[in-house]
Amino acid sequence: MKVCIPIEFKYIEPKIPEDVIDNTTLLISFVLQARSAFISAMDVWYDRNYPLKDAETKTQLGLNFE
Repeated sequence: MKVCIPIEFKYIEPKIPEDVIDNTTLLISFVLQARSAFISAMDVWYDRNYPLKDAETKTQLGLNFE
């Protein structure tokens, strides 16, 4: 089964001092923000498709994304 879930988020660029050349900080920041947006989108999708979700199921879903 293939499921496509669109994810939209506003990327907030971290402040890096001008004398530091560091591309990894920007990449890591982007990945972490995208991951957070993905988890939120999955939670919304799950709520819409399986509305009888209880607290235990929500906790298990969160652990699966960790």
